[in-house]
Amino acid sequence: MRVKELLSQHRKAVIGTAVALLAVACAVFFGLRALGGGDGGDAVYVQKVSNVNAAGGATTNRYAGVTEAQKVEKIDLSSGETIKQVYVNKGDHVKKGDPLFEYDNSLSEIKVQQAELEIEQLNTTIENDTGQIGELEKARSSSDDPLAISAEIQELQAAIAQAKYDLKLKETELKKLREAVTDPKATAPIDGTIQTINTSMIGGGNADVPSGEGEDASSLEALAGAGESTTFMTILADGNLRIRCKVSEQNIYEVSTGTPVIVRSRVDDNISWHGTISSVESQPTQDGDEGMGDMGDMGDTTASNYNFYISLDESDGLMLGQHVTVEMDFGQDTAKEGIWLDEGWIIHDNGAAYVWATSKEGGSLEQRSVMLGETDENLGLVQIVQGLENTDYIAWPDESCRKGASTTTELVIPDEGEEMLDGGEVMPDDAEDLDMELEMSEGAEAGDTAVAESALEGEAEAADGGEGA
Repeated sequence: MRVKELLSQHRKAVIGTAVALLAVACAVFFGLRALGGGDGGDAVYVQKVSNVNAAGGATTNRYAGVTEAQKVEKIDLSSGETIKQVYVNKGDHVKKGDPLFEYDNSLSEIKVQQAELEIEQLNTTIENDTGQIGELEKARSSSDDPLAISAEIQELQAAIAQAKYDLKLKETELKKLREAVTDPKATAPIDGTIQTINTSMIGGGNADVPSGEGEDASSLEALAGAGESTTFMTILADGNLRIRCKVSEQNIYEVSTGTPVIVRSRVDDNISWHGTISSVESQPTQDGDEGMGDMGDMGDTTASNYNFYISLDESDGLMLGQHVTVEMDFGQDTAKEGIWLDEGWIIHDNGAAYVWATSKEGGSLEQRSVMLGETDENLGLVQIVQGLENTDYIAWPDESCRKGASTTTELVIPDEGEEMLDGGEVMPDDAEDLDMELEMSEGAEAGDTAVAESALEGEAEAADGGEGA
């Protein structure tokens, strides 16, 4: 009986200590919560009207773009032609008639003589075959096998036709060879800017290449693997520019031919040009231009990108190769007066319109009637004619909005690892520590209880043994 009393008294002491610790923990936790803002977790987040007023212009998706020429002139080399010297670098601007490069004509005179000999041989072949056809036609009338003679005549006629075709090609080649001997320099066919030079076609690597400012050796060497291409040089024509942009597969639905756009300088948003989307490619791009693509999706390297092009209404002030930003033109540059809000702020009820608002920071929330004006369907905006001022504060309508609710302009976002309490409060770090201390204390007390019970049981057995003796 004495053992049970001792155990009962000890359990009461342990439980009492645990309850006391729990009470202290709760007091500290809710004290910290009160210091942290009381019932601030129930406050509705509001924003100043002037901060959400879209009268100054709306935000739309932007795409990175680069200016390029509308026309590209290609200069090809014929088989066997080699380059002795190049007079221009990539990026140089040239005028029509300016020298671009010089052919290597050290063998041109020999080639001229060879071409002249081949032309003479072709003419002789044509003359001989023609004479032979005349003799066969005379013999056919008295021949025992006129069909065989007719077949031979047809073969000679086909040979003559082929020889005449080869003669025409060779005469064209000879004309070009003689021009190369007379003036080995090739000149620019148009005004423009040198875009590419294929160094793999320059005299087996022994030609003279300029090394002045503007040369891009790495870009030229990259063209050395151009394969069977006969294009030696490309020139971007002067004149009207166009904008080449890229759009990711996630946003390609926003891009369509005929859509008006605004092109903005990357340096100054106030400098802009207007144009129209002229074409959208259906095949994804293979190259990877830096800084090209959706400005909101620059981190996504797995999505396919598609080129689209913009024809400009005017290009004054734009430079070839200049990087710009492009956005769809929904009239966002048109000045608006008064207060314009996204339609999502407005609640419609039985023909009336209202917003959740308060007239001052920290004020109580009220359901305020507003008078609506014009609507911008392209941007999803509605004009507030009466009921709101730029100095007021409004809340996005959701289930937390109610009449008389307290408001706050501080948006609480928990850090990684933090938990949210009921009401939207962030659990203080000290509260989590207190929970751990409480658990440890309860564990310790439970251990003490087990030790005490074991000791008391030992004392009881000893006492019983003594009484038995």
